[in-house]
Amino acid sequence: MAFAILATVADRVIRDLREGRQPIVAWLGITMEAVKVGGRWRVRVVKAEGPAFEGGLKVGDVILAIAQTEIFTPAELKRFLLETAQPNQSVLVHVLRDDTEFHMTIVLGEISSG
Repeated sequence: MAFAILATVADRVIRDLREGRQPIVAWLGITMEAVKVGGRWRVRVVKAEGPAFEGGLKVGDVILAIAQTEIFTPAELKRFLLETAQPNQSVLVHVLRDDTEFHMTIVLGEISSG
């Protein structure tokens, strides 16, 4: 099985390991699926736990953007969390719920490889 590791993520992991730290990445706390909304692909929440649940995300919510970064696919959301976001960062999440758009602030958690 082949996969790609983003250079920025690899650099961060290598730096952390060299400095004797466990690599840590931001965690939103959702299980997600790709769905079509208005003819465009989007990310829908299938399960919300941890930071997502505490911040108010619910099953069925469609994530339109996070921290002013428009999100169309699960891969884009994962890339944002790996490359851009930091644990304990407050992020503004733009959500579509039952045909109503609104914003909520979520404090990201962390995942450690240890």
